[in-house]
Amino acid sequence: MNTAIITLIALVVTLSTFAQDQKLAIGKLTVDGDALVDFGTELRGMVIAPITNVTTMTSPSAGTIAFDGATGSFRVYDGTSWSAVTPGGVLGGAAAGTDTFQQLIGTETSSATGVVVMGEDTGENQAFVLPKLANGNLRFNNPVTGLIYYDTALDAIMVYNGNGWTRF
Repeated sequence: MNTAIITLIALVVTLSTFAQDQKLAIGKLTVDGDALVDFGTELRGMVIAPITNVTTMTSPSAGTIAFDGATGSFRVYDGTSWSAVTPGGVLGGAAAGTDTFQQLIGTETSSATGVVVMGEDTGENQAFVLPKLANGNLRFNNPVTGLIYYDTALDAIMVYNGNGWTRF
């Protein structure tokens, strides 16, 4: 009986510790440095699906990133306004705010809105690391609108806007 109680307590402590220090390594065994999410070196990017019009989002949180279908541009919300438009991308996308699912990484609760929320609301000291590739813009055969990665050769964030690559 005592062994079962000790085992249960150890399991609860382990799960509690894991929930507070969640990190996600994709295509590798561990994350680099203070990353919450980190990707291996395979040819891959992350897709941020287009939203019809980011300005219709009812309560975006500071740090929200989206591919704006109204402008064909990748945009970031700073807590007050959306970043400037980089023209040239494909227009159209899905309506904002229709998905009620929320995945939290690195925290158990958050007041932030979004489908994927990474880290604490305040005082976070860990970051998201984009997939890292050299010359990915030349290597992806059929990129989809909203594909994003960090290009190590260009030292830039690259986003496919449906017509071509935009460099940030």
